[in-house]
Amino acid sequence: MNPLKKALDWVQTTSPFMLLAAMFGLIAISLTFIAYLIPEELFVGAFAFVGVYLILVASRITQLWQFGVEVHHLFTICFALTFGPLPAIALTIASSITNMYAAMHVENPILVHTLPGPLQQSFELLIVATLAGFIGQLAPGFALANLIIFGTVLTAIGVGIEKVLCHMLCGIEIGRLIVAWIVNIIVVYNLFFMFGHRVLLWMQAI
Repeated sequence: MNPLKKALDWVQTTSPFMLLAAMFGLIAISLTFIAYLIPEELFVGAFAFVGVYLILVASRITQLWQFGVEVHHLFTICFALTFGPLPAIALTIASSITNMYAAMHVENPILVHTLPGPLQQSFELLIVATLAGFIGQLAPGFALANLIIFGTVLTAIGVGIEKVLCHMLCGIEIGRLIVAWIVNIIVVYNLFFMFGHRVLLWMQAI
């Protein structure tokens, strides 16, 4: 049996979890190979981009938001303020594809396992990334000087859109959604207060 057919058979029969692990492994191997072809500064930057992507995926796919691990708004907004709307949108789409694939195929009690939630979250994160990116280009001084309030308000708008979609499309009780919205805002405010400027400085140093 030729190697190509072996690889195709493996892809068709292996578990979704192993496919994700293989994808991340290929990314790591590719970055290691690229490290020998490009200057160190560019490699460090590429590695940092992959790190942000993995942080977003891990934050979005886990059910650990109850403990304040949901950091995707913090990193998405800081990334958009630093690099602009198009890179932020691309990063959001990349994490959304991985997130939705895992929700459909990877069964684990700590992972999100339904598709509507990730879809609605992807829609609101695209809005957040776009707004933060354009504001970062048009009024960077305002955004940086008011990062905590700016990030919290932008997140509140995005999560509000997501909760409205949850009510309209999934029929979830509005009272429960309002409570979840308030908890999310409190968590995000504290994340921006404690880590916002550090994350932004790290982004700017990439």
